[in-house]
Amino acid sequence: MAHKEQRTIFYRNFTDDVVTLAHQEYQTPANFRYHHSKLFALASYLLQTIVRIIAAPLGLWIMHTRIKNKVILKPYRNQAVYIYGNHTAPLGDVFKPFRIAHRLNIIVAPANLKLPILGPLLPMGGAIPIPNSLHQYRGFLNEIANSIDHQKTLFIYPEAHVWPYSTIIRPFDDASFRYPIQNPAPVFCMTTTYQKSRWHKKPEAIVYLDGPFYPDENLSLKQQQRQLRDAVFNQMTKRSKLNNYEYIKYMKR
Repeated sequence: MAHKEQRTIFYRNFTDDVVTLAHQEYQTPANFRYHHSKLFALASYLLQTIVRIIAAPLGLWIMHTRIKNKVILKPYRNQAVYIYGNHTAPLGDVFKPFRIAHRLNIIVAPANLKLPILGPLLPMGGAIPIPNSLHQYRGFLNEIANSIDHQKTLFIYPEAHVWPYSTIIRPFDDASFRYPIQNPAPVFCMTTTYQKSRWHKKPEAIVYLDGPFYPDENLSLKQQQRQLRDAVFNQMTKRSKLNNYEYIKYMKR
């Protein structure tokens, strides 16, 4: 998997943040509001349409990303679903969802709101920032419920921090799998793998979609949450074996 110019990143824990942003510690402001006005909805629709138009050529020709097995989502085109993915591309993970879904929301870290130019537009583009306090958490959960009620696709990166070009699936907890239990909808996963390119120094990204996964209603709510997490983690781990190019090597200190 290795190559002669391979870069190595050292980590202590799978929860380490290996990408440092200028506003890394930025938190969702106490006065942050989720907008639901008709004007905001129209602006959001227009912005998402524009992003969707540019996402395909950008993904194919610039980011060299291909998406496999999209057909499994066809029966769910007009209903809400959850899609969980591994977090391996700072920019690619922003545009990937727009090549998969027509109406969407994406749960993001608050630091993304401070990105130059793009940051202030992210909520209009469908981003739902993670709250900073229990006071904000109710609004956050309401926004998730609103996304499902409006038949949107909700994208979640449960690994939390982005590890560029990582070929491993980092262990993640089951906290975000509470959402499909509280607001039921089919669960899918997308696994980004990296393949050696014949034409480029950087690898090609091939994204595999799998699912749907459903909770076993005979289990307790907490057990359902863990069951969904395990189903998604195991499937993503299985797909990760298709990686054949380690552009960046991650080593534990």
